[in-house]
Amino acid sequence: MTLWAADPKITPNLRPRSAASYHKNEPTFSDVIAAVRKQFWTIPNLSMSRTDPDSVEIPLELWNRLSETLAFAA
Repeated sequence: MTLWAADPKITPNLRPRSAASYHKNEPTFSDVIAAVRKQFWTIPNLSMSRTDPDSVEIPLELWNRLSETLAFAA
């Protein structure tokens, strides 16, 4: 995780996620895991070249909210 967190592709996503009652200045291990997960779940990494009539497209805004929520789920 430490090596992945140092990757320039992940570093911009590495922001501490704070709660209203607890403010963090530095990212924690869970923040690092979430940033790495989000990098793996980006659209280019998940896209497939299938022409399946049963597929459903998820709007980008919804996908971003879902991936943000799931990235921090443990």
